[in-house]
Amino acid sequence: MKIMMEDLVYKNAKISLPFTVKSSIKDCEFAYYIYQDKQIIEKHWYEKLEKNSKIRFKPIYSGSYQIRLFIQKKNELVYNQLTNEIHIDCAARKEIATTFPNEKVYFNDVPVKYLFQPAKKPSKYLILSF
Repeated sequence: MKIMMEDLVYKNAKISLPFTVKSSIKDCEFAYYIYQDKQIIEKHWYEKLEKNSKIRFKPIYSGSYQIRLFIQKKNELVYNQLTNEIHIDCAARKEIATTFPNEKVYFNDVPVKYLFQPAKKPSKYLILSF
């Protein structure tokens, strides 16, 4: 089974995940989990699969979001994939782009992007660079 899952998109205060199935969808169903900051916040159980399906979700809180998509055929799991991660500032209603691999966003009144580099050997010092 060939599934084309696109990247998560944040538009009009909603997150959406479009995906397309390039083979027969007879007896196929899909389910998904929504993650906020690496924690599952919603689970949607299996429903009938369409050729061009889209998952839509309106985030309430600022944070980093991902979706895990499951597709089963005749009660056998055939697809299990986690999407890219997007960072949403709900107060400003915008996506926060990250530049570097492993870059994170700390959400408070003002979101702060950061990179954490652990020490190579034990140290009693913490260095912050702006």
